[in-house]
Amino acid sequence: MFYTTSSDKFAQAQFAFQRSGLSITEFKSRDDPYREDEDGTSIELLTRAIDEIRLTVGQADGTLFFVEDTSLRINALSTEAHEIPGLHVKEWFKDTSFSALDAELQQRENDRTVTVKSDIALHVPHLATPVCFHGESRGVVSSTPPDFAPNVEHPWLRPDSFNGWFVPDGAERPLGAMGVEESWRYDFRAMALMQLIDRIEEFAAVINLPGRAAVRRVRRLGALEPTLFDVYRPLYVVIGPTCGGKTTFGMRAAKGSSEREPIQHVEASDVVRTFDGGPRLQESPLDFALRILKSYGYDVAARRIVDEYFGEELRLGAVITGFRTIEELLYIRGKLPSTRVIYVEAPAKTRYERYLHRKRAEMDSLPLQEFLKIDEGQASLGLLSVGSQLADFRLLNDQNLTSYHQQIEAILSGLDVGAIPGYGRTPAGQRADRAQLFRCLGALKTAAGPLSTDEIEVRTSQSGAAIRHNNANKILKQYPALARRFDQGSTRLRYEITPSGLAYVAYVEQYLTPTDATDERVAT
Repeated sequence: MFYTTSSDKFAQAQFAFQRSGLSITEFKSRDDPYREDEDGTSIELLTRAIDEIRLTVGQADGTLFFVEDTSLRINALSTEAHEIPGLHVKEWFKDTSFSALDAELQQRENDRTVTVKSDIALHVPHLATPVCFHGESRGVVSSTPPDFAPNVEHPWLRPDSFNGWFVPDGAERPLGAMGVEESWRYDFRAMALMQLIDRIEEFAAVINLPGRAAVRRVRRLGALEPTLFDVYRPLYVVIGPTCGGKTTFGMRAAKGSSEREPIQHVEASDVVRTFDGGPRLQESPLDFALRILKSYGYDVAARRIVDEYFGEELRLGAVITGFRTIEELLYIRGKLPSTRVIYVEAPAKTRYERYLHRKRAEMDSLPLQEFLKIDEGQASLGLLSVGSQLADFRLLNDQNLTSYHQQIEAILSGLDVGAIPGYGRTPAGQRADRAQLFRCLGALKTAAGPLSTDEIEVRTSQSGAAIRHNNANKILKQYPALARRFDQGSTRLRYEITPSGLAYVAYVEQYLTPTDATDERVAT
């Protein structure tokens, strides 16, 4: 149980616990469960709080519960013996504006360095003193006021808290402006929460050990190798164009319902932004993504999700959104055979209306043609141009939000595909395109160099019905991310397979295995 009156703190703790497969309950009371007497140190405050809770809430004494306190040291305003605002950060922030603090810091040689701390005290039944954990993050007060929107899914990342003013060391933007995965590397409270979770897991391991055991096996976050009695819960990878409904799918899964537990949501684009300090000044999201992919590999987001952030926890089920490359799908499916890929689609006009609705409070919304260029840019990374072909299922999200939520809940509850409106397998036309594209790319894969469409026709005739040169040209020119086109004037067109094309062939061979346009086997 977490004793707190801050909904933001509880949301962050709940996120941390859920991603570790643990449950957490918020103590709800009309009055504060303890007196925040801010004399003395943070640990002294929390120790008194633990004692007070035990006295006033009798049933808590037999329960694991914890309290948390945040403190702040602004070096320019503090002395060696006295931190400002210290433990009074909540009251101080209410009475302080960014402009006032900025002016005061400039009067003090513009020393903007700060340290933000989080202290947690955990009550363990029959233990006389609480177990304490500490996390802290150093950085500076931003030189400009926050100008970003609050994070709806993760409400502790917001502009109207000190997270909106605080730029951690090694970062280029305020903590509150980061995606949740990027922020986890710098967040002071996340550091303390993860120490707490590790200790709870140690307690659980000890309780469940056989009598003579004395060693705890350390959790490994590397490759997910199968165990003797391996049980996987579904891992949903949701792909699709901008404003199709991917993030909404993830947020709905993370929220939970009366019928199911919350499911962990991982946004891959947040993970990508953890590399190299995030996008550079004036660098577009697409240019940043390309730079990271070229530097670290086209499966980098999937590798970091599996190897660094979640690892074994993905066995418990999750929803991953934001993948843009075929290589990411290959990696995640290779590690987790329970993966199900869902392609969420909606008409371009509907998606553009949703985009305008999101941008209604801003002045920089794009016209329709520029919005559609976002699709083109993302398709250039490989996956979205063929996402509907590679998905296990397609979901049409062209109705209102209530209908879409009903679709999501039906999917997560395991209903039969035929019972879910707008949900189904890849249609015959897409399967035919997939078969032709697969065979053309297969011919290019075995070639020593670029092939003309006539040469592709000859090579495909050796493994079945020939794909005529005009059909080969028609199918390949639709997917420039998978086959590079050489047009040399009067010389016949030639094509060469790209790394994304090689990934496409590998994915189809391993997970879809088509033979020809009339004999298709779909993923099960």
